[in-house]
Amino acid sequence: MADYNLNKLSHADFEELIHDLLEAEWGMPLESFKTGRDGGVDLRHIDAGSRTVVQCKHFEGSSFSSLLSKLKSHELAKVQALAPTRYILVTSVGLTPGNKDSIVEAMQPFILTPNDVIGASEVEDLLRNHSDVVKSHYKLWLTSTAVMERVLHAAEHARTEIHIEKIIRKLPLFVRNDAFPRALKALEDHRQVILSGPPGIGKSTLADILLYAHLEDGFLPAIITGDLAEGHVLACAGKRMLFYYDDFLGETYLGDRPEYLGRKEDKALVDFIDYVQQSEGSRFILTSREHILADALQRSERLRQSGFADHRCVIELSDYTKAQRARILYNHLYFSGLPEPYKEEMLKEDFFLTIIEHEHFNPRVIEWLSTLRRLQAVPPEAYRDYVTRLLENPEEIWRHAFEQEISRAARGVLILVYSLGYFVGLDDLQPAWAAYERHCAAKYNYSTAPNSYRDALKELDGSFLRYSEGRVLFLNPSVRDFMATVIAHSPEIISDLFSTAVRFRQIADISDTALLPDASPELKAFVQRNAPEMLVAYGRLIRTESLKWVREKRGRIGHYVDFSPSQKVRHLIDVSDDLRTAAALDVVRQALDHLLTSNDVGGLVYAIQGFLENSWLNQKSTRHLVEPAIERLLELLPFAQASDCLTLLDVMQSGLSFDAPVRKQIDDAIDELVHDGFSSERDNCNGADDLTDLKDTMTRIQDRHGKNLKVEITSLTDAIAEYDEDEEDTGTGEGLTVSNQPATAGAYGDDDIRELFGTLFD
Repeated sequence: MADYNLNKLSHADFEELIHDLLEAEWGMPLESFKTGRDGGVDLRHIDAGSRTVVQCKHFEGSSFSSLLSKLKSHELAKVQALAPTRYILVTSVGLTPGNKDSIVEAMQPFILTPNDVIGASEVEDLLRNHSDVVKSHYKLWLTSTAVMERVLHAAEHARTEIHIEKIIRKLPLFVRNDAFPRALKALEDHRQVILSGPPGIGKSTLADILLYAHLEDGFLPAIITGDLAEGHVLACAGKRMLFYYDDFLGETYLGDRPEYLGRKEDKALVDFIDYVQQSEGSRFILTSREHILADALQRSERLRQSGFADHRCVIELSDYTKAQRARILYNHLYFSGLPEPYKEEMLKEDFFLTIIEHEHFNPRVIEWLSTLRRLQAVPPEAYRDYVTRLLENPEEIWRHAFEQEISRAARGVLILVYSLGYFVGLDDLQPAWAAYERHCAAKYNYSTAPNSYRDALKELDGSFLRYSEGRVLFLNPSVRDFMATVIAHSPEIISDLFSTAVRFRQIADISDTALLPDASPELKAFVQRNAPEMLVAYGRLIRTESLKWVREKRGRIGHYVDFSPSQKVRHLIDVSDDLRTAAALDVVRQALDHLLTSNDVGGLVYAIQGFLENSWLNQKSTRHLVEPAIERLLELLPFAQASDCLTLLDVMQSGLSFDAPVRKQIDDAIDELVHDGFSSERDNCNGADDLTDLKDTMTRIQDRHGKNLKVEITSLTDAIAEYDEDEEDTGTGEGLTVSNQPATAGAYGDDDIRELFGTLFD
């Protein structure tokens, strides 16, 4: 089996690779000509009257007969005009000795020997002999057999095969820009990096490439899709971990997380970053829209003081040179499968230069305009107009498709997929859509068809949605952005969701949006007017399940699909503080009653903290609401974990008012756990990572609150060291290098870009 996957390279990539390989093999410089209209010359060496010409033919996946036909019909005349001393043909086609003889005969007298015909197997030999060249051509290196075996093994171990396969599909399109070395250096120096920037600029793509490269270097992936608790669940004892949290503050102003800043998610984030930075083998990649990150820093003193955003890499359009933008567009078109008439339209009147220089250029728009399935209704002659409109206003393309090109049933599916959050299973979507459709059919007086749901899914496949292992996902984040705008500006849709929601988060996202400082006055007014309807919906959804259990390779795995009971309480505390009505307080009481049926000590602390921090609720007239939660907390404290005790001690230290008898009971219960050294929790630790977490928490309890845990902390340190000694080095890859500049660096003018695009049909 071949070690390297040449079909991941474009024609231009292949030519650059051969240039570097032959220079390294021969030990002499080669002139590299502009790609495209080369007159039969790709590379050349002139020495003392001798002229060696090298022609590169990237025919990966094509037959030998196609290559031979091309040589006879097009290349022979060019070579005859050049009359080189020596002519060398390099191709990605696999060749037999007989094939080489046929090429020598066809190209007489210019190919001197069959050794001057270099086929795929000889290219493989050169790659194996010159690993430094391979590393500089990162796409070839990252898709090599050895790298992919290591990466896919890591992905299988961490249940991320689907995500890694998506990255592999994207690798041929990736163009390294100036943000790449900045992000990599931040990871190496600080173990974390936040990739921020405007929508569609390439944050997630850069994060994906960094993730992939670290997996090759022996890291295990931990992709966080819900909240930060997943990071601890995904961590593997004794392993080097790369944690990845895409859009960790939410994708839009409607949000897509069960907790927001101000609900102590900021504390969880700071604590998790502290955990990563204390774990020498861990790395953490986060992405966020820059304006959302800036707003979070403004609103959260905890985030500002933590300095977590000091190590962020802001990606801007200026990070893409003109040459890099050209290669992004070229790569997307080259690997797109677009029929030739579309590519011809792109070449007419240098239309590609208009795109490259456009102020709204970004990788997401380029992906859209080069995807064949999105162009089914666009004939080639209308392609340039379509692309121009897309560049001028990308949202209008979505809006036209949403309002004019899909059915009413399909629009309902998109509304439900957005409102249900990140993890949407097809089995969850169908009943949610059915309830929504029945309600809307009765309210707006239209009839429904028996197969409309199934037809809607087929209609949306590949245009708005994609389906994978029973899950429904938006095709890309820009679809989610658009749906957020649609819902936020449609009171009727919001009212319909109030009536038909099947998850608490569907209502919470809407009311959270209305509470934001920059929410539209119309949305604020609508939520205020319809507060009774909203509270009824909340009451109906208080007991929805937070976790969805699915069977995966390593067993049953829980995915967060809705707010936890404690998160529901905290959310409703904020709602009641805004509405200040008896009906709102009643819904809070219902949520508290549901929470009391659980054994969640941390959840109780989180809910009680919300009450104590709220000046309106924390008064005599409403204090009776929280008293049952405090009583339940006191019952469960003997079974609390160290992290719960730390949180509770922090709450009491903050000055929040517990009655004196309650404070004493809490102190006594925690002192008993401290005296016992949290022995029960230690006995349940599974590996070095669990022990490290417990040690870190106990250290904070000792340092912040003066509890004596010195003996226990020393014992944990010794136990962790024993694990470290027993843990074998599983082997790492060669690592990621940034020493080689991308091939598109340096001077690159319009003529160079024209020559590059001239190879689209090769």
